Amino acid sequence: MYLGLGMVGQEEERTTGVMVWCTTVHNQRDELCLEGELGMLIAK
Repeated sequence: MYLGLGMVGQEEERTTGVMVWCTTVHNQRDELCLEGELGMLIAK
């Protein structure tokens, strides 16, 4: 399995922020197995 992770966005608010990450997983034949986005709430 080959994993990929990259930040695709961020939003700042008054006391918090949101970071959005994009993830992909490919198998040994370079076929896409999983693709998704993850949002994380961050405190300042």
